[in-house]
Parts: sequence; C-alpha cells; structure tokens
Amino acid sequence: MSILGLQMEGGAESGVGARIYERDDAGYPGGHDLRLGFTTELGSDANKSFTVRVSAKGYAKGSPYEGQWRDYEATVPAAQCNELRSHVGGRTAWGVPLSLVGALTSDFGPWRYAERTYDTVTLAVSLRANWSSDLMGVGGGEDDWHSEWAYAELYIGFMPEYSLASAEYETSELLVITYRTTWTRQDDRFAIDAGSFVMESDGPLASFPPALSREVWGTVAAPGRIEVPVSALTRHLKGRKCRFTVYFNPSYRPMITGRQSASAELVVGDKSNCNSCTLELVGTDDPYHVGIRTGDAGDADSACTQVTVKCRTESGYSAMVTVECGEVAIMRGCPLNTPLVFEGVGSNGVSTSKKVTVLDGITIKAKGVALIESVDPDGGRVELVYNQRFSVSSEAEGDTVKLAGRRRPSSFYGHGGTRSVKVEGVLLDDAGTDIEAMPEHGDAFVLLPDGRAYKCRISVSLDWDFPRLRNVSVSGEEVG
Repeated sequence: MSILGLQMEGGAESGVGARIYERDDAGYPGGHDLRLGFTTELGSDANKSFTVRVSAKGYAKGSPYEGQWRDYEATVPAAQCNELRSHVGGRTAWGVPLSLVGALTSDFGPWRYAERTYDTVTLAVSLRANWSSDLMGVGGGEDDWHSEWAYAELYIGFMPEYSLASAEYETSELLVITYRTTWTRQDDRFAIDAGSFVMESDGPLASFPPALSREVWGTVAAPGRIEVPVSALTRHLKGRKCRFTVYFNPSYRPMITGRQSASAELVVGDKSNCNSCTLELVGTDDPYHVGIRTGDAGDADSACTQVTVKCRTESGYSAMVTVECGEVAIMRGCPLNTPLVFEGVGSNGVSTSKKVTVLDGITIKAKGVALIESVDPDGGRVELVYNQRFSVSSEAEGDTVKLAGRRRPSSFYGHGGTRSVKVEGVLLDDAGTDIEAMPEHGDAFVLLPDGRAYKCRISVSLDWDFPRLRNVSVSGEEVG
C-alpha cells in the first residue's frame, strides 16, 4: 500500500498534502472535498474496508502557538473510498474523504479559506487494508486478515493573496513597504527579490538599475508592514518608480508547499512630507450638526490616512473630530448663528501636513434657541426657547499677596483661568428627564443664541408649579 497524499478537486498538489487558496473560494462555496489518497495492488474484490488513524494538530487562525495532537480513527467500507481501477493492469487508486474520519473535519475544518478556523493543519496518518479473505495465508479469523500499516505525515495549508500597496520613507534610515492581505498572522517571513529594480535607466543604452544592494529578508514587522533599512538600497529612491517583488511564507510552513508572492510598480514616497487634506460640506440629518467629507489632496509625497477637523471660533476651537481619510466628520458643538470656519490637517501616522485646509462660509441658523447637548452622543440634547436668561463670569488664574513695605497687596497671575456659565429657561410640555440625566453622561456643549459656545461640566436643577411648564437651570464650569 502506498499513501500518495491529499486529493482535492481543482486543487494544487503540494507533494506533502493540500494547498487551499483564497482565490479559489468563489468556486467552492461549500468548501473543498479533501480525501486521503493511496493505492493498492488489488481492488474492491479483495479489499472490503480500510482502517484510518489520524493524529492532527495545527495553528489556530492568527495564533502564534501550535495546538496539541488529537486522535481520530475510522474503518471505512471500500464502497465509500472512491475506487479507481487502472485499465492497463496497474495499481488501484482510492480516496477516503476526511469527513468520514471521526470528527476530524468538524474539529479542524471547514476546508475553505474564508471560513477557516486553522491557518495550517498537520496530519500523521496511518492506514491499512482489511481483506475480504485470507489473501496472504496468515490464518486466524477475519480480524487477522489485513495489510501492514502504511504511514505518512501530511499538511493542509491555507494560502492567502497579497498585494503591495505603498513604499515610503518613514525616517531617513528606514523604507517601509506596505501590503494588503486578509491574513492575520504576525510570523510571516518575507524575502524581497534581489531583482527588484528602479524603472529608469542611467543612460540610453543602460538597463534598469537594481533597487537593492543585497538580499533583504526576515519576519514582517506587523501584518501589512515590511521594513527595509536604507543600507540595503542602491540609491535614494524618493520620487522614483520601482518594481518590487516580495515573497511570503509563514515560519511554520514547509518550504515544499511553495511561497506566495506579490509584485507592483510603486512610486516611493516620504512619510515625513504628508499630503494635505480636502474638506467638502455635506448634508446631515441633524440641523445642529455639520457634515464635512474629508479627502487626500495629493499635493506632497505621502498619502494622508487620517484627517483632524476643528471648528475655529474667536475664543479658540469649539469642536474637534478625527476620522479616517475619506470619511465624513460630523461636527457637534459648533456655535449657533455665527459664521463658522473649519480647519483640516492630514496625517499619516508619522507626520502631519504642512498646509492647513480651510472651509468657511457656513452658519448654523437657530434664532432664539439655546442648546444644551451632551458631548456623549447617547447623552441627549435639550432646546431652550422660552424665558431664557444667561450669565457668564470669568476669573483669571492668580492670587494676591501682601508684601511688606507696600500699601496694597500685589497680584500674581498664572496661565488661563476659570469661566462659569449659567443658562435658565422654561420647558413646555417636556418632563425634563433628558436634561436631568445629562450630567451623568459627562461634559456637555452649552450653545447660546449669540454665538457663544462652551464645553462645561454641568449641573442641572428643575422646578415647577404646573406639569406643562418646568423651570430649568443649567450651570457649569468651562473645561478644556
């Protein structure tokens, strides 16, 4: 008996088992049908069943540690083993579905990339044929009529797709190549092809020069990130288009299974010079919020991945939001009834854009409305329209000290100070439960009709003589 390996419809033979590719998922929505392939000299006329013993272990999806061995055993009738006889008198081929070997498939499957529970599975397989008669004259009963055990160690590997995304200097000593993949492992080994080259020649008859002065290989710094020391480059690559080829293989995977690769033509950027952002006004479902779509202006060497948007007022910044580039920033807590100016700055995790993008000409119109809105989106909001009364007091950070020899105390000041705000009004046909609970959600925006805007730690009091009219008093100290 000879064990050939694992059979897989439409799959790639690896020599040691089976490779299951991410790109093949669409063709096999129910997963692959993996079978243990082997051959015997005789067919079902002599073999009535096969006994299979499998010990299995593997690396769970994303885990750096390999699990413990688990054992499975099954005796499968020959009629279920996909017999394939040779028409020229050769050996008979068989395929025992792994789904018939105990709970092996339910424990380690399914055999499809997207739904995998393991990144790799190692199988130690032992198999013997059970004969329908005493072919070898061993005597005894039927339990003694079987072949010797055949043994093989097989491997099931899931093979992800990779694509190179960017190449950028993060510092003067480090070039970072990023890539995209659905693979979550952090122990991928990589090797950058020494034939990677700069796509510009040094002369009319010269070939494209190499980008690397030596082989660069190692373990990825993080999923999606490869770090290349500048000492491995032949020249400074900023602004140059290069063709890189990178090979990937996790540390545990047998080399015989092959390695995945990705190639791309990339213009090398510089993360120390981040692109500025773009800002565009978009509509929102809330009349008191401003929606601003962010984007990348593409005016420097490195794409911005995040954008910070601030609402600027005469006294400072009333609201600030950071979003991923391309997302919509929802600006809450902006002043009412006054022209607003929004400023946006792009960043890429290493540097921020040198240019500040400005968007102006926007006004939130809410005549005669005072707004108390929790900074926490779940904390609620209350509009005060009737019997409004406002007061603001401020005090500098300082102290007075009586110095000997002076007729009056001297004043000494620090930085900043305190500002207290108080808003009063009447709620009509509103029980006031939202504003009563608002302090429990933390700070709140206090927006006055004249354009003043504060973020405060508030306290709330309610009193009423009639259920339809409730007096509200909100007081608080401005916070940063």
